[in-house]
Amino acid sequence: MKTVFSAALISFALVTPSFAAGPFGFEQGASPADYGCVKSKTEGVYFCEAPKPHPAFEKYAVQAEEGVGICWVKGIGLTIPTSGSGVALKSEAEEIASQIATTYGSHTDSSDRVTLGSIWDAYEDWTMASLKQELLYYFQWNLDGPKRINNVATIFVSAKASSKNEGYPIAEFAFTNEAKCEAAKKKREAGSF
Repeated sequence: MKTVFSAALISFALVTPSFAAGPFGFEQGASPADYGCVKSKTEGVYFCEAPKPHPAFEKYAVQAEEGVGICWVKGIGLTIPTSGSGVALKSEAEEIASQIATTYGSHTDSSDRVTLGSIWDAYEDWTMASLKQELLYYFQWNLDGPKRINNVATIFVSAKASSKNEGYPIAEFAFTNEAKCEAAKKKREAGSF
C-alpha cells in the first residue's frame, strides 16, 4: 500500500506545476487554470489565490496569454493607515523590498520624489502627491545572469495612497517571457479590427 501511495504522489508531482517555485508560488509559463485563477474584466489578467501567500498582500493577479502562459505576477497589499507623510506606508514597502532582497539581491534602482512642478512637495504631502499621481516612489530590480532566479527578469515594489490617510503596497514580478506576452497581447488586440 505504501508503495502505491508513493508512486501516485510522484506521478502527481510530475504533472502539476511546482507550487513552491517562483514569486508567491507562481511559475513562468504555467496556465492560470493550474492555480484556479479567475478572469478579471481585463483580458489576459486573472485573479488568483497565491500558492505561497505573503501576509502583507490580500490580492494576487497574473497576466497570461494563450501559448505563452503566465508572464507576470502582482501582489496587491492590505490597506494600511498612514499619515500625510506616508511614513507607515513607506515603511511597509521598504520592509517588503528588504525581504525580496534576501532572495534576489539588492534593488538596482529606487525613487522617492515628487514630479517636477507638483504643488505637493512638502514632507506632509506625500500621500496627496501619490493620490494625484505626481509621485515617483519605487524599488526596482533588473535581473540578469546569475542574479536571475525563478525566471524573474524585473521586480517592482511601490506603495500607493488610496486616500489622504490610507494606502497599500504592491509588488510586481515580470518573468523572462514578458515580451512574448506583450507580443501575443498586441496580436490579440489587433484582431479586434
